[in-house]
Amino acid sequence: MALATRTVTATYVHADGVTPCSGTVTFTPNTALASALDDRLLPARPIRRTLDADGGLSVPLVCTDDDAVSPSGWAYNVVEQLPGARREYVIAVPAGAVPLDLADVVPLETVPPVAQYVRLDQVPLNDRGVLAPATGYDRWDVVTYRGRRVLVVEPLTSGAGGISNDLAESAILDLAGQTVIAAHSYGFRTDGNPASAAANRAALQAALDDAAVLQAAQVVLPPGFAFITGPTVEVPSRVMLRGAGQFSTTLQLAPGSNCHMLRVHTSTNGTTDRNAVWCSIADLTLDGRATTQTGPGPYHGLVLVTNPLTTAASSDQAHDPSHLISAVHVRNTLDDGIRIEGRSDIRLIGCKVSHAGGDAFRLSFDTHAIGCVAEKPARAGFRVTGSATQLVSCKSYLAGQGAQGAARPPVPAEGHGYVIEGNGIGEVALAGCDAQQVSGHGFYLGPGVEAVTLAGVTVAESSFGQGGAYAAIALAGASRCVITATSRHNTGVPAVSLTGGADRNSIDIGHAPRAGQTPSPVVAPGSALLANRIVGNAAPIAVRQAWAPSTAYVTGQEVTYYGSVYRVTSDHTSPATFALSNLALLSAPLAANPIPPGKTIFPSGGSAPGTGQTGNGTMRGFPWYVPHDTPLTRIGCEVTAAGNAGSVIRLMIYADTGEIQPGPLLLDAGTVPGDIVGVQEITIAQALAAGVYWLSAVVQSATTQPTLRTAGQGAYALPITGTPGPGVVASGYTHGVAVPGAAPATFSPGGVVGVIPRIHVRS
Repeated sequence: MALATRTVTATYVHADGVTPCSGTVTFTPNTALASALDDRLLPARPIRRTLDADGGLSVPLVCTDDDAVSPSGWAYNVVEQLPGARREYVIAVPAGAVPLDLADVVPLETVPPVAQYVRLDQVPLNDRGVLAPATGYDRWDVVTYRGRRVLVVEPLTSGAGGISNDLAESAILDLAGQTVIAAHSYGFRTDGNPASAAANRAALQAALDDAAVLQAAQVVLPPGFAFITGPTVEVPSRVMLRGAGQFSTTLQLAPGSNCHMLRVHTSTNGTTDRNAVWCSIADLTLDGRATTQTGPGPYHGLVLVTNPLTTAASSDQAHDPSHLISAVHVRNTLDDGIRIEGRSDIRLIGCKVSHAGGDAFRLSFDTHAIGCVAEKPARAGFRVTGSATQLVSCKSYLAGQGAQGAARPPVPAEGHGYVIEGNGIGEVALAGCDAQQVSGHGFYLGPGVEAVTLAGVTVAESSFGQGGAYAAIALAGASRCVITATSRHNTGVPAVSLTGGADRNSIDIGHAPRAGQTPSPVVAPGSALLANRIVGNAAPIAVRQAWAPSTAYVTGQEVTYYGSVYRVTSDHTSPATFALSNLALLSAPLAANPIPPGKTIFPSGGSAPGTGQTGNGTMRGFPWYVPHDTPLTRIGCEVTAAGNAGSVIRLMIYADTGEIQPGPLLLDAGTVPGDIVGVQEITIAQALAAGVYWLSAVVQSATTQPTLRTAGQGAYALPITGTPGPGVVASGYTHGVAVPGAAPATFSPGGVVGVIPRIHVRS
C-alpha cells in the first residue's frame, strides 16, 4: 500500500496575462517524515520543478493529511523563483482525486511547528558506537561518524567500495539537528575522470541549491579527486560546502573549462537579487589546472564579490556577507587564488594558495586572515585593497616567481610579499607575518595608504634574485604608519625605502645580513627621510650638535650644520670634504609654522634689511624651507631707488635638487616695475608642498639699475666647499649665465653670494 499523493499544478504568466514566465518552484516538507506502511524515512529534501514553455508545472506530492505519515500537522514550504521576483509561503496538500492548482490554494497563516527528523521514540534505535569499516549496519542503527551521531536509514555493508561510500549514498540524518546533504547521492563522483566533469558540476550545483532552500545546511563532498567544468559553481546563502579534508577531497578544473572554480553567489542586478551571506567553505582543495585552460581569463580559484562593490548598510542588508573559509587549499590557478572584492567581513583561517598566476590572496574591506600561506604566486602573496583588514601569522614566500605558462609569466616587479594599496586605505594591521625569498619588497605600502600597523613582521630575503632593487619595507607615499620589523638580507638589499612623499611614519627595524652576505644600509639611497622616524638595528638616532668633517657618521644620524638640522642619508667615513648628497634637510632656524591666510612672510629672514643693487641680468636665489603644504597668492619685492624707465625685476620660484641647491623651475611669476619706488607684487596661484624651494629675482632691461631692499644674511647659511674665511657669508647662489628674458628651465649655480634680494610671499 502506497502513501496518498496528489498532483499539484500551476501556470505562471506575466502581467500581460499571455506571456509565459520562466523560473523554478520548489516544494520542501518542513520536517523529515516516517512512513508507518513500510518503515521508510522521507528526508526533508527539496522537490524542484522548472517551468515549461507554457509557464506550467505538475508535481505529485505526499498528502499532508495522510494518517500513515508521522509526525502529523506538517506542511510544505514553497519557494517561487521567477525573474526579478521571489516569493515564499507555506501550504497544506490535502487528499483529493483531482489535481490541486496553486492558484486555488490559500497559504497557511499559522505555520505548523517544524518537527525533528523523525519521532525517534517510535523507531527501535540501536546505538552501535563508532562506525567501523569492516562492520555491517541495519536500518535505524545509530553510529558515530566523524564526530557526529548519525542515523542509518539504509542497510550498510562492508563490501567493495567500503562503508564510507555506502554511508555517503545513504540519506544519513544527523541527530544533532543540522541537515547534511551528501553530494554523492546527487551523482557526484570522485573518480578522477575528466569525463565526469559536467555531471559532477551539475550534481554539485543541484546539491548546493537544495541546501539553500533548506537553509543552514551542509553539502558534504566525499574523499578523492573529482573533475568539474564550467560554468562556475556558485555557493548560495547560508550553505556550508565541506570536503573530507584539505588533503582528502580535491576538485579539479577540467581542460578548457575557462571559468572560476567556486564563487559565492554575487547579486546579478545589485538590488533585488541579494549577495549571498553566511556561507562557509572548508576542508578541500581546489586545483585550477591552469595550463589546461584555453581562454584568456581571468580565471580565479575562489571568488567572493559583492555587487555593487560599494554597498553600504543603508542600501543592502548583505553589505557585510560574513563568510567563513577554512582549511581550503587553492592551487594552479590561471589568475588569483582567492579573490575578495567589495564589502566582506570574511574570515580566512588556515588557507593556502600555491602557484597562482596572479596574486595568491587579494583581500578587500573587513577581511580577517589567520594562519594563511601564499606560495610562489606570479605576483603578490597578499594584496590588500580595502580598509579595516587584519592579517595574523600569515606567510608569503617565493612571490613573483610562480608562472602558469607564457600567458601568465612571473612578475618580479610586483612580486611583493604583502601589498597594501589604494588611496585612503587605512586601519590595516598585520601582526607576526613573514615574507620569505620574495622577488619584490617584503612589505609594500602604496600611495595614499595611511594608518597601517605592521607589528612584529619579519622579512627573510626580499629582492630575491633581483640584486638590491627592492627593500624589506617600502613606503611609496604612505603616511602615519607604525612598523616594527626584523630583516635578514642579502648583499645590497636595504631595510627601508621611502619614496613618493612618504611622511609621518615610525619604523623600528632590525636589519642583519644572512651568513656570507655583506651588511647593507638601513635606508635605501634616495629615500625621503623628511618627517619620518626611523630606528635601525634597535639603536636610537643620535643627534649631533655640530657636523665635523673628521668624524664618521652612519645613515639616520642627525647633525647641525651652519644652523640647520640635517639627517645623514648615507654613511660618511670622514673625508676632507663632505658631499651635500649625504644630507637631507630637516629643519632650520625659521619657525616651522604655516603662513596664516592673508599674511605676508619674508623667507630671507636673517639680519636687518639693507639696500643694494644685484646686477643687471644676474639672477640670485636663496633657499626657503616650507614646513607645511602652503598655497601662495602673491610674490613681490621692494624698490628703494628707481632704475631707468622700462627696467623690471623678474621673480621666480625654483625647486631644490635634494642637495640644498636650486634645480628645476617651478614658477616664472613675471616682472614688476623697476622704475617705480615702493613695494611691488604679482598675483599668483602656486601651491607648495612641504619641502625646500628657492626664491629668485633678476633685474632686467636696466641701464641704470634699480636699488632693491636686500638681506645681508639669509635664514639659511649654505654649505660650501673648503674652509670659509672670516666674514664670508654664503646666503644664496647666482645663476651661471646672464638672464635677460624668461626664466631658465634650470637654475645652474655659478657662485655663492652674501647679499640676496628681500623677496616676500603671501598666503
